Amino acid sequence: MQPTIANVALIAGERVRKLDKAFGQRSAIKPILDELAATYGIRLTEAQALQAARSASGWMRDFEEIIPGRWLSDEESAALGLPIAA
Repeated sequence: MQPTIANVALIAGERVRKLDKAFGQRSAIKPILDELAATYGIRLTEAQALQAARSASGWMRDFEEIIPGRWLSDEESAALGLPIAA
């Protein structure tokens, strides 16, 4: 299965939220978008990444504060072609 724009946007949004003081600065967002494009073959715009970052729910932001790192849902893992642990 191929990654989708929506799944890559979720990853971009999480990474942009972690920028903290650099939130929204082009020089900070561009490397994230370049890396995701190289990894997944999907080019997002800065606006898409910022929209994904701003759309995170309160519980998602709380979760990111408590537990560092990325926890993909089964749907995200499947869309990105990752094996799902049994």
